[in-house]
Amino acid sequence: MLSIAFGQSKYYIDNLSENVKRGLREKLRRGEWHGWAPVGYLNDYKQHTIYPNSEKAPFIKKMFELYATGNHSLESIRKEVNLWGLSGNRGKPVCKTQLARILRNPIYYGVFKYGGELHEASHPPLISKKLFDDVQAILDNRYKPHKVSEAKHAFTGLMKCSYCGCSITAEKQKSHIYYHCTKKRGICSNKKFLREEALLSQVNKIISKVYIDDEIKNKMANRLEELFQEESKASFSLSGQVKNRLKEFDGKIERLIDVYINREISQEEYTIKKAKLLNEKKDLQENLGQIEKISGGWLEPSKNFLTTCNQAGSVVWQETLSPKKEILKILGSNFILKDLTLLVSYNKPFDFIAKPQGCFDWRGRRDSNPRSIDRQSIVLSS
Repeated sequence: MLSIAFGQSKYYIDNLSENVKRGLREKLRRGEWHGWAPVGYLNDYKQHTIYPNSEKAPFIKKMFELYATGNHSLESIRKEVNLWGLSGNRGKPVCKTQLARILRNPIYYGVFKYGGELHEASHPPLISKKLFDDVQAILDNRYKPHKVSEAKHAFTGLMKCSYCGCSITAEKQKSHIYYHCTKKRGICSNKKFLREEALLSQVNKIISKVYIDDEIKNKMANRLEELFQEESKASFSLSGQVKNRLKEFDGKIERLIDVYINREISQEEYTIKKAKLLNEKKDLQENLGQIEKISGGWLEPSKNFLTTCNQAGSVVWQETLSPKKEILKILGSNFILKDLTLLVSYNKPFDFIAKPQGCFDWRGRRDSNPRSIDRQSIVLSS
């Protein structure tokens, strides 16, 4: 009788264990998080899932974005998040070790690990997979940020010497500020000094080349709206193709699970293949999101571009020098001081606005040095 009782007990325990495992596998298949919600999320015990914490989630996203710039270490990020007031689940300030775990946790882009295996999550992600991958690359390379020294004068840290490639510095002599080569690499043949007033005149000219008035800005904005409507129709067809590919990935994952259940592949091989499929699917989902808002994706930056060009005029007339330096960084790069002349390479698409096309520039003004048109014309007619 005792033997029969032990047999029945073992059968009950084994059956119970298998039911628990079966239930857990079903939860994992549905993408339900099985434990205490990580920092930035809260547990929804009724729906058996997690949802973003409205107070902490924005800080988590900002934390990833800051670290992805490469200008912060874990210690500097820790100081930042403590200033924000971000705390862990126990109410204590986030320490550096916990911060490293957060930055390494894939749950924030929509997947989670259990038993060494990646599973697609059902909760909404806080960041994109691309942002997560950028952060991992910096963590893997053990990036060490450099300290950026503050400039004492308006345009220092912006220009390079055309002769030796050293930075251009400034000094004050007899109530005037002069810019010249630092000569840190030795003797430099550039011995000329440029007064700030003369440099400022060239800076204003560089900025004014991209200025567009209100009338032209409005015409271009109307034309962009028309292109937006046309492109939205094309993106609808493309999104359908991507959705079909997503269904194919779901089928591949299901077939892989069946193959693993039938013990046709090892657990290690199954884990590697499933992780690869899930990450590829996540990339495709993000591509779909970009396609579905493709119109807003380029329309908003285009409007910002027009606004920047329109505001360039007011920056030129400002007496404050710091806005001039900031807009210079937006308009161009590779600032070179050759003798007493400031040279600049305009960034796209500002280069189209700044450089005239043919005998006339796009505003209709005559160019004294005509050249063939080698760029696509901007449509100004509404």
